[in-house]
Amino acid sequence: MTKKLFSPLAACILCALGLSGPQLYAHGSVHDQIHKLSHDIEHHPKQAELWLKRGRLYMEDEHWQEAKADFEHALALDAELLSAHYFLARVRRHLGDGDGALRSVEVFLNGLEPETRGGRFRGHSLRGEILMSLSRYGEAAEDFGRALELADTPRPMHYLSHADALVAAERPEAALSALDAGVARLGPIAPLENRALELLAALGRDEQAVDRLRRRIASQPSVAGLRVELGEALLRLEKGSEATVAFNAALKILDDLPAGRSAVPAMRAMRRRAEEGLDAA
Repeated sequence: MTKKLFSPLAACILCALGLSGPQLYAHGSVHDQIHKLSHDIEHHPKQAELWLKRGRLYMEDEHWQEAKADFEHALALDAELLSAHYFLARVRRHLGDGDGALRSVEVFLNGLEPETRGGRFRGHSLRGEILMSLSRYGEAAEDFGRALELADTPRPMHYLSHADALVAAERPEAALSALDAGVARLGPIAPLENRALELLAALGRDEQAVDRLRRRIASQPSVAGLRVELGEALLRLEKGSEATVAFNAALKILDDLPAGRSAVPAMRAMRRRAEEGLDAA
């Protein structure tokens, strides 16, 4: 195991510099803040934290090369400035330097104390993204899984990233399990359920898809799209009479919508799918 490079004080700097939130300052435009920090740097050029703060502002303004230069300068002044390694990894990834980004995020992770859950969550999430860009899908899946273990309040995107990495690593069964874990923790929300249905369709598991759709319809009976998807899955199973019931139910829901909503392109497309499904049934 790599020796830890950073002190508890460096970990405190990590929190103080705002890894927990996207905004560096509460007031003033980014350009004004950059101008002020440039003035401060001119008078205190050896304060690594000032270079780090300006680098973050450059990131926010999508001036990636300037951000990279500031983070590298901060680390030249203080190699133990832990968060600079994290942000440098993000910038390098954005610039297409996957190997450099991986080196930076690993220095960041190796410097964290084991109990630093928030930092480790962000580090493993970022390393997963970097490994995906390097086509190292199995390792990426491990990092996304580790990030989920550390997450106090995971979001759907974290489960989707984990599942996508597992699919890319040719582990669709594990991907389904990852999505089910997300549903168990966050509830049957559409992004996770829809991705699971896509996987079941790709695997040719229409019976399981039908069961999943029926459960969703029981809790969301007025969603026409679920009825259409159910009808299409039933058609693939050659259950035409059941599919007809599903498509007719979808059309009834669409007929009951207010005129303005039923006229939007998505609803018109849904109606076409239901009508085409009826014709095929």
